Amino acid sequence: MRFGILGGGQLGRMLWEASCQLVMDLRPSPVYNSEAICPASHAGATVITGSIQETEKLKNFLATVSSFSIESEFLDVDAIENAWGRARKAPAPSFAGLRVAQDKLEQKKFFTQNGLPTSQ
Repeated sequence: MRFGILGGGQLGRMLWEASCQLVMDLRPSPVYNSEAICPASHAGATVITGSIQETEKLKNFLATVSSFSIESEFLDVDAIENAWGRARKAPAPSFAGLRVAQDKLEQKKFFTQNGLPTSQ
């Protein structure tokens, strides 16, 4: 299994470091980031440079992984979903879940509707 990470900032670095410690058939995760020099690269991650808007680069990156995680919910979910392809199994969190996370009011409504604790 190969797992990718979209974003190479501090959280991307922590995700990459965690992927290095897994014992399964999982190699250290490649990281897709807009710049080659980033916190994940300082830790030793293989960084593929490109933006989320570079459709072909993103498609090529996602074609090399079985699943992926994101460093920030504030990415273009439509671009990622398009590059991932509808025929493939959706990642977790789902694209719908990412859209809810991008809108904090919708996120609060979701929490309330599902009985999850949240502030007023």
